Formats: sequence, C-alpha cells, structure tokens
Amino acid sequence: MQGVKIGMAIYEDPGCVKRNFLELKKKIVNAFTQQPDEDSAAFKRRLAKNIALTVLAVAILSAAAVCPFFILPASFAIPAALAGVHAVGLGIKYVYKSPDIFAKIKYYLVDSFKKRTGETDDEFKARRFEAIKRIVLCTLVFAAAVTAICFASHISLAMSKAASIWDITSILPNQTPLVVFAEYLAVGVLHSIQAVRYWKKGDKKRAIFHMTSALLCVAFPLGYFFDNSHGMRLHHSFTGLLLQLAPWDSVKAFGCFITFDSSLYFVNNKRGFKDNFGSFTQYDFMNSVVDRMSFVLTALTAMCLLEKITDYFFKTKKKKNRQTAFEQYEASKAYKHKCEMILKKYQVKKREKVSAISQQLNQFFLQKEARKNRVKKNSNFLNLTLKMNHRDTEAQRKIL
Repeated sequence: MQGVKIGMAIYEDPGCVKRNFLELKKKIVNAFTQQPDEDSAAFKRRLAKNIALTVLAVAILSAAAVCPFFILPASFAIPAALAGVHAVGLGIKYVYKSPDIFAKIKYYLVDSFKKRTGETDDEFKARRFEAIKRIVLCTLVFAAAVTAICFASHISLAMSKAASIWDITSILPNQTPLVVFAEYLAVGVLHSIQAVRYWKKGDKKRAIFHMTSALLCVAFPLGYFFDNSHGMRLHHSFTGLLLQLAPWDSVKAFGCFITFDSSLYFVNNKRGFKDNFGSFTQYDFMNSVVDRMSFVLTALTAMCLLEKITDYFFKTKKKKNRQTAFEQYEASKAYKHKCEMILKKYQVKKREKVSAISQQLNQFFLQKEARKNRVKKNSNFLNLTLKMNHRDTEAQRKIL
C-alpha cells in the first residue's frame, strides 16, 4: 500500500521529492544562518535558541527511544520505542507550528465576548453565539476524553486479570446485549463525526469510508442479536472498527482486515484447520495476530513512521492546483505568452489612443486656424467695404 501510494504521488507530481527536500533543507539552513534583514544581535539570540531547542529535542527523542528497552521486553520495547519517537515528534511539530497557542486562545476568548468597532448588535450576538457553541463543544470533548481515560484505567485493570486475550470480553463489566449494542453505536457515532468532517473538507473518499464503517457498527450488533450462534458480545469486529478510526492508513487497513475476518463468520461459523491427527482447530486472522503480537505491533508502528515520512517527502500539491513539472513549465510558458499578448494589446490600444488624441488636437488646431483665417478674411472684407463706402460718400459730397 505504501509503495502504491508513493508511486501515485510520483506519477501525479514528479518533482515533489526534490521540492519537499529543498523546502526542508531551506528551513534547516535558515534556522542556523543569518538572514539579510537581520542584525548580528538578533541572529545570535535566534541561533542560541534554535541550538538549545535542537539539543532538547534530540535528548527527548533519545530518551523516548531508549527508555522502553529498560522497562519492557525486547519484543514489545521496539514498537514502544518507535511509538514514543513518533509521539514526541508530533509534539515537537505541534509546538513548532503553534508556539503561541495559549495567546491565540486567550485572544479568541476575549475577542468573542467583546464588540468590535463598526459591528452591529446582530452581528455581535451571532458571533458570540457561535463562540459559545464552540466553547461548549470543546468542553464536552475534553470532559469525554478525561472520562474515557479514567474509565479506561478501570477497564485495563479488569482486563489484566483475564487468563488470556479471549477471556477479556467475559471480564468486562455489564456486557448485556443493550450495553454491547451501545458500545458498537458509540464507535459508529465517532465514524459519523469523521465522515461529516471529511465531507466538509471535500475529501469524499474518506467520508464514504467512515460512513460505511458507521453503518457496519449498526449491522454487526444486529447480526449478532438475530444470530444466536455468535452470541451478543464484543467480537473482534469491534476491534477492527475501532482501529479504523486511527489517523494512519496502515492501522486503518489492519482494522479493515480484522473487520472482514470477523464478517466471514456470518458465512461460515466453522473456520480453522485439521492437524495431522484429523482433529479440527478453530483458527482465524485474529488468532494469527494474537500469536505474533510483538511482530504485529513492531510492523504497525514502523509502517506508521514510514507513512509519516513518505507523506512529507512525497507530499503533492492540492488536487485543484496539482500539476506535473511539465504542466507547470507549459503553464508558465502560456502565462508568459498571455502576459506578452496583454502587453502588446495594451501598447496597441495606447498607440491608437495617442494617435486618436493627436488627430483630434490637429483637427482642433486646424479648425482654430481656419476660424482665425475666416475671421481675418471677414475683417478685411469689412474694412474694404467701409473704405469703398467712405469713398462713395466723399464723391457724393464733392458732387453736391
């Protein structure tokens, strides 16, 4: 699956590895080199801060990788170390991306209950109502998480008393048909929330995946309720549906295999093999997982880390802006040609406009000159007429 994912990423965007590697290289170089618009004092402070953070991050990652080998067996220490490194890496990434998260929360709380300048009363009430809804929702999620953690400790204590992993469901308290149905429905609600979330983001594939899982959370307990041969309890389909909520594709695929394996019991209730002596032993995919639990945990943890690494270095652009390197080159050429055509068109229009203005000015000056000449001609004709009239008047006066 990871190989197919990498191949699709390279096919859609061949330059993604080089671009992402150069981006990472640029971040590392900028963190330890002086910028053009930075003075020496500010650079020294920033350099000391980055070196201290790097040393602290390496120390924490080293502790997360080494400590499990001192407190756990080797078979479980490897996945625990990988998971610890991954968890610490996510924490460092979150702190790096949002260093002022508490300041942002404080600003949001203050701004939500304070009227902005130029804001009407209706707009302020609507914004305040949305903020209250979000605060209540976050509070409920936090309370549910704390309750789940506290409840999980009691469940884990009860599960630790089981003789084997197959006796865990019988150890859990109050596993009546109604409670089992509610447990499946709770997982279905989580899948429904994820489906709506991804649908709003425009990721229809993940939305359909989680909606299908939500429907299976209803279908499985109904199937167990009407088919008494299975018993109304938490089967390994519950484990598979729960694993499908994980944010890693490797764990989701693993959960899909477990869910599919559990669904095969509705087709054939007797699954397993016969040994050399002819005795039948029930055996399924979940049995193989339990028999090789350390290997499964190590493989899943390693695949999750590999998935994060490949997601970074084979990260493509968004689908609406995703282009291959050749398409980007052609697009840049087309854009350059388009700009040249627009410039030429503008220059032609400008020349035409200047030419039209010059023609209008020439016509105006010609009309003005013609008017001036006409006035001068009229004035000359008037002077000549006056002279002739004056001459005729003098001649008549002499005759008289």
